[in-house]
Amino acid sequence: MAVSQNVLDELRLAAKDGQEARAQQLRDARDKAIRNAIDEGKIAPGRRDHWIKAWDKDPEGAKADLDELPANRLPVSEMGYGGEDSKASADPAAGDDYWFPGSAPARKGN
Repeated sequence: MAVSQNVLDELRLAAKDGQEARAQQLRDARDKAIRNAIDEGKIAPGRRDHWIKAWDKDPEGAKADLDELPANRLPVSEMGYGGEDSKASADPAAGDDYWFPGSAPARKGN
C-alpha cells in the first residue's frame, strides 16, 4: 500500500512524540521511586545520583534493590532539640548572656 509523504511524515512525528512521552514517563517513575526511598529513610540524599545511574542501567534490578531496603535506616527528620515536645528555645544560645558580661539588656528593678 502506498502512503503519501505527508502521511508518512506525520506518522514519524507522532512516533517520535510518543517515544519522548514514554521516556519522560519512565524518568518520572524513576525519580519518584528514588525520592520515595530518600523520604522513607532507605537511602541517603547524597546517593541520589548513584541510584539514578543504577536505575538507568538496570531499572528492574534497581527497583528491586530499593524495595528490599528497610525503611528508616537513615533519619528523615531533625534529631535533637526542638520539635513539639521540646521546651528549649529555637535559639540554643538564648540565655547565654553570661558569656559577655554587660551585654545583657538592663532589667527593670535592678
